[in-house]
Amino acid sequence: MLRRLLTTVGGWTIITANLVCLGALNGIAWILATSGDAKVRNGSEAVLFAEQLVEATHRKAPACLDTLATAYVEAGQFEKTISTEKEAIALAKEGAEKNGYSSRLTLYEAKKPYREQPRIE
Repeated sequence: MLRRLLTTVGGWTIITANLVCLGALNGIAWILATSGDAKVRNGSEAVLFAEQLVEATHRKAPACLDTLATAYVEAGQFEKTISTEKEAIALAKEGAEKNGYSSRLTLYEAKKPYREQPRIE
């Protein structure tokens, strides 16, 4: 069962009650946690979004857990980062997704954040 999420970020109030919107919110949390632009990053807002997403998915969506771990490291919550990323790895299927989580875990264990690089096309 999905619950409605009501979140305010950057002056925007977002209400969502479906998986499509949950995916979009996961993307917003990811950008807030990983942007290569320090002006965009906001660890506390990323944590706010990601915690609600993880709750709404009953801690069963590895991508949401990965985003939460990434938000935690940006917010300086290193212990939560490690345990949450390990939870994502345990739920992930073998392959690129799991490998990505594992490589980020290595960064997080060194207390280093993950940063998205700008795409130049």
